[in-house]
Amino acid sequence: MDTALAQRKYRLGLRWSAEVGRTFGLWALIALAALQLAQIGFRLAIGFEGDYTYYLLRYAPFVLTAVGWVYLFKAFPRAIATGMTRKELFVAFAVFSAVVIAGSVAFIELVKLCHNLIGPGDLGRLDLGGAALLETLIRTAVYFSAGAAAGAVMARFNGRTLGAVLAGVVIGVLIFRPIPFQLLFTEFAQGKVFEVEFPGSEELLAPMDAVLTVVFVLIVWLTLARAPMPHKKA
Repeated sequence: MDTALAQRKYRLGLRWSAEVGRTFGLWALIALAALQLAQIGFRLAIGFEGDYTYYLLRYAPFVLTAVGWVYLFKAFPRAIATGMTRKELFVAFAVFSAVVIAGSVAFIELVKLCHNLIGPGDLGRLDLGGAALLETLIRTAVYFSAGAAAGAVMARFNGRTLGAVLAGVVIGVLIFRPIPFQLLFTEFAQGKVFEVEFPGSEELLAPMDAVLTVVFVLIVWLTLARAPMPHKKA
């Protein structure tokens, strides 16, 4: 009995992971397979030279943000109401986060592999998810942790307007995070202020994303540490 109670946080995290795998994960794989088959058919039939797998990497991270947001927002009151401690919930969500992020990185690498191997050779390599594996991991983590932070502030204020506004601020920081650097490296009449090549908004800003991931995780921890405790079930 004590062992089962001690392991329940891990089982909960793995159960959430399995749910995401059976839904979003399966849908993503089906979408990738269907897209590749359609593109191969078009290439054979009409000489199609494009590759739309780009869009999977462009918009899939926001699905990951939504997963982190929804699961944490719903999990906190339910878990506490059934007798779990905050520490157990944090551990369960950490397990869930690790599995989902690892699965997302694997999917992104699979998309890039399909693009780079199956797509027409003149399209160039697809590095939208990050040129290196570490960059892909950081980029995935920042989107997921931003969603978790948004879910945490919503749970803290019980879904009220203030929580929604603060969640919007978190997502806004995520979306517009390249702007300060874009302003810093603006070209003037005399040339560039700094001789560096600033990546576009579609590319990974690895150092900033790594810092933001830590910030978002701290927001989750500090916010839920002060969130009101729902009444436990009798």
